[in-house]
Amino acid sequence: MKIEIKNLEHLNQTLNDYDINPNNWGNGDTRTLKELYKEIVDGETELTEVDGELIRTVTVVGIVVTCNDFKLKEDRQEFTDGRIRHRDLSVSCAEKLIKGETPKQAAVRCIKEELGIEIHERELTPHVSHSNKDLSSSYPGLKCIYHRNPFDYEMKMEYFKPEGYQEFQENKTTYFIWQ
Repeated sequence: MKIEIKNLEHLNQTLNDYDINPNNWGNGDTRTLKELYKEIVDGETELTEVDGELIRTVTVVGIVVTCNDFKLKEDRQEFTDGRIRHRDLSVSCAEKLIKGETPKQAAVRCIKEELGIEIHERELTPHVSHSNKDLSSSYPGLKCIYHRNPFDYEMKMEYFKPEGYQEFQENKTTYFIWQ
């Protein structure tokens, strides 16, 4: 059953109703309650109750970006509050789908937002989608179902920057490097 979240206070109460304590979120590698609320408002995340458990459902794209013999990887995220997060991702970049968006549209948006490169959907090579259920590392205590849509993208040499790429967001900068 989908749970409609009315506001930030309602989200906090809903988490507490399922014995999930968000008070320590926003430390280390975790995200804040406000960030979860924004994901819900933006249509990137949905909360449901399944067999008495609160579940966060997210559909994501992951793109392996290559250029010649190089593979792009996320090096780190530096937050404005001084935290630095290193993630060992199997993909170069990833993005949550927005409600109504197809995986290919999300992958094109991901490349544009994270690397500053505009591509066409036909430049992406899709792979078999899959799902898994796991505890969320971003929101401790909250179980999550991830619907994953993997793609490959072979970058044209004209877009290749040997020094890598940076994505600037309001609360963090993400750094991408070539391996």
